[in-house]
Amino acid sequence: MAPRKPAAAAPASNPTRRSARLQEAAIPKPRITKPKPAPTPEPQKYDCTTCGRTLTASAFPDHLPTDNCKHLINTCKACTKMHISVQLESTTYDRMACPECVEVLANADVKRLAAKEVYARFDEIERRGISEKVPGWRWCLSPRCRGGQVHEPLLKKADGTEEADIPDKTKKRGTQEAHATEEKGEALSGKSKQAGIKKKLIVTTAAIDQQNEDNIFTCETCNAKACATCDRPYHDGETCAQYQARQNREEEAATLKTIAQKCKQCPQCARNIEKNGGCDAVVSVYGY
Repeated sequence: MAPRKPAAAAPASNPTRRSARLQEAAIPKPRITKPKPAPTPEPQKYDCTTCGRTLTASAFPDHLPTDNCKHLINTCKACTKMHISVQLESTTYDRMACPECVEVLANADVKRLAAKEVYARFDEIERRGISEKVPGWRWCLSPRCRGGQVHEPLLKKADGTEEADIPDKTKKRGTQEAHATEEKGEALSGKSKQAGIKKKLIVTTAAIDQQNEDNIFTCETCNAKACATCDRPYHDGETCAQYQARQNREEEAATLKTIAQKCKQCPQCARNIEKNGGCDAVVSVYGY
């Protein structure tokens, strides 16, 4: 019987590969950390010379009160608003000055620095003051326009040399021509008399047209027209009296319509009553 072959030995493991795996497992993985945000710098603070508080830059205006101011911005927004409000009550609109110097505030400066209700009152006072101080001044009556200008014919009326006197001069001239025509009536033919009358009519018509043009105010900003005589929107084809009478009729009709829609008659005295709140009980002031 033949002897058995010895069993094949198991392949030896590779120590180099094993050690590499162990080394990879032993190496720690790096941690992913978020970078820390940079610390926020503290805002710079400044002292208000009016109230004495130390405030941030956002509490102060971005611009000087006027374009002519030469100083730094040392007054906070709250103190600037209070300063303009107090000055509006204590002085005229054209003497309101910067809180830190003597420079006068313009309309745009007050609009930028003051509260809305204070600026609205200042703007109304300024417009009224300009109309009273500047001769021949007219504001545009269009609700979308804030423009204004001097109406030249009004200056002529103030000086006593208005164009409105032209019809009177023309009338005087026409009277003189009428006397001359009567003196030469026998010498003039029928055609010459008609030519003289036609000439006077042309002169008078031109004077009336010039007077009508002088009574029309045309805004240089928006080209809106207004009547310089009655200071109302331009009413073409109507005299001032006719326009005002028509406006009164329209306002009266609108008032009667509102009364009919919102009021009821008292069952006792028949007076119109408007109920704007409270319970259903209504007691008349006349005792009903």
